[in-house]
Amino acid sequence: MPVQSDCQLLNREKILGLVASDGPISRALHNYEERSQQKEMMGKVIDAFNDRQIALIEAGTGTGKSLAYLIPSIIWALQNQERTVISTNTIALQEQLINKDLPFLLETFGWDVKAVLVKGMSNYVCKRKLRDTENELRLMSDEQSEQLDQILAWEETTDDGSLSTLPIVPAYNTWERVNADGDACNLRACPHFEACYYFKARKEAKDAQLLVVNHHLLFSDLHARGLEDKPSGHYILPPYSRVILDEAHNIEDVATDHFAARVSRHGLVKLLIRLGGERHGQGKLAQLQQKIRDCFDVNYQSEFDSYQKRLAIDLPAAHRLLLQATQDTFHCLAAFQDLFSSHSESEDSDGQNNRDDKLRLGNQHFKHDFWINHVVIEVKDLVEQIIALVTALNSLDQDIANSDVLKLIDHTDSLRVDIRGICSRLTMIAQDLQLFCLQNIDGNGVRWLEKQLSGKHGVRQQAIDAQLDISQLLRDSLFNFFPTVVLCSATLSTSQKFTYIKKRLGLDQKISQERLSESIYLSPFDYQKQSLLIVPTEIPDPQDPKFIEKAAEYIYRSIQASRGNAFVLFTSYSMLNECYQKVTKRLQGDYYKLLRQGDDSRQTLIEQFKTIDRSVLFGTDSFWEGIDVSGEALRCVIIAKLPFKVPTEPLTQARAEAIRENGGSPFFEYSLPTAIMKFKQGFGRLIRNKRDRGCVVCLDSRLVKKNYGSAFLKSLPQLPLKLLSETDFDQTMREFYKKTYYLTKK
Repeated sequence: MPVQSDCQLLNREKILGLVASDGPISRALHNYEERSQQKEMMGKVIDAFNDRQIALIEAGTGTGKSLAYLIPSIIWALQNQERTVISTNTIALQEQLINKDLPFLLETFGWDVKAVLVKGMSNYVCKRKLRDTENELRLMSDEQSEQLDQILAWEETTDDGSLSTLPIVPAYNTWERVNADGDACNLRACPHFEACYYFKARKEAKDAQLLVVNHHLLFSDLHARGLEDKPSGHYILPPYSRVILDEAHNIEDVATDHFAARVSRHGLVKLLIRLGGERHGQGKLAQLQQKIRDCFDVNYQSEFDSYQKRLAIDLPAAHRLLLQATQDTFHCLAAFQDLFSSHSESEDSDGQNNRDDKLRLGNQHFKHDFWINHVVIEVKDLVEQIIALVTALNSLDQDIANSDVLKLIDHTDSLRVDIRGICSRLTMIAQDLQLFCLQNIDGNGVRWLEKQLSGKHGVRQQAIDAQLDISQLLRDSLFNFFPTVVLCSATLSTSQKFTYIKKRLGLDQKISQERLSESIYLSPFDYQKQSLLIVPTEIPDPQDPKFIEKAAEYIYRSIQASRGNAFVLFTSYSMLNECYQKVTKRLQGDYYKLLRQGDDSRQTLIEQFKTIDRSVLFGTDSFWEGIDVSGEALRCVIIAKLPFKVPTEPLTQARAEAIRENGGSPFFEYSLPTAIMKFKQGFGRLIRNKRDRGCVVCLDSRLVKKNYGSAFLKSLPQLPLKLLSETDFDQTMREFYKKTYYLTKK
């Protein structure tokens, strides 16, 4: 933990007075109302700064939690010249903090504090790569060439070079050609270093007292700080001493995903295409060969002949062998999976309908004859081919760097930086493959093979190695390292207790309980008047074959009763798609706009939903949280099923086994709490301010028929619950909307 010098403590009474009914904020905001929950939460954040605490805070929607932690953070920075990192999970919250909340506070109080939004390197265009790509336009597809023309035009006028300010949404492969990349960065040796957008942004961050980041970037920085051989100048963020984690209910999943090792066939082939191209004359090697020809010096004939031989014969041959070894290895892994085939459904980030084949590996699989006689041999060959190609490329790079032909060194420098970056990634892939296939799994690891059928990429294959328990990592790099850590969210507790989140994050042991504070602040909204929770009593159990047919019927009736403006939340894309098809047929000609996850980008769908009256959005996982739609644009949330994790998912299965081996109950200690937190997120989409009103319709009768259903209900705000028969369902919803119409006119 960083040594705390003599810090000037925060004046609790004075700071709380800033948000009082007669304080400065009340004079700056029209119709301001003092919120006791906000003041109490702010007091806990003040205590966390003053007393070096870890604060767990659940603050219901409308509490005003962002101001509750921003004001103490700003004043602490002013008094003590210490930097605070504020980490969130969603772009929407980052933009709210940096574009709305922080400017308001700094203007209202005249505080001289600098706050910046820090983004990862890949979010910035690289001037060097962009200039190089400009010379390759004739080799690209028309679509890619057109997008790069637009990026070139934008780069001439942009101030920050950030992807978020680009007026188009480029294809992933297009942006990858020109974005900044740590593996292919020449740092101060780059001719564009002084004008580099990324390093200008890093300088801005160094001059700031408040850094707003996402969870992934925070964990990247924490990981870098934990590497003994990593010099401090190579950390992602400048030094900081206090950490606020908003949307903290996500940090176990984000940390697990961030620290997992992945090797994908698609990723490896894509790297090799960047190196060797898809057609003759494309790729980094062909470009390097042409540049060497342009630098030909008759006085160095033998040297140039050597380069040309390697680029025309040796390296293309090694490249072809590696491509073939890649295909052979992943075909072999697929064949091994087929021996133990089991299918489950999942969604990718675009919500496309995919069939997943996931095989969780145990040490017994490594003893299987097919693994020993085929997989191991193929993997070893692939690793050898990677090492051979990387060695040859590094040798060529070194020879050029040592050449007496200065023009050659200078003319090929940029390309060789890119090739070194590719070599770095190939080396990492070789290391991950060796770890994955040739070493036994330790007690805290879980590995699996994944084969995903996708309309976009055909069969996508991955080998994944993740940690079951990241609590020790979080204790070492976060909780025991920084004097103040505040974790807040609208959904941190289950049944009004923090037992689950403390155990998952490692706060239940080896952390001084004197440092830990726990607080729950209820939403100030009147859920008794503004909302209604409905559960149909005559709907079949979700396992019943008739469930989907009946669920689609209730979705249709709910939409009719609310006159649209509804979210329909699912736990699987197949059920979403089936219900969407059934409901669409019945709503044809009824002036509803039905939106489906996967038909457009998430942001586009949300914007359409907000602006088009009587719209209905069908969504899965990512639509359960991080979406703020207030007012009459959203007046009904339909939850198709309780959001339990799929028990056969490798990570879920392995964590359940670990809990069982330690004498615990996987259902009550893991499955149920994770489902409750997800359910609370989905429920929380509905009421966003005092004038909102609406119904939450849960089509899963287990909520009221199973004993564990009470745990879900205890975790929600107090609101009316109606268990309705088919005959009462429509009328009850319509009466609610009629009775609460006055709220929309306040």
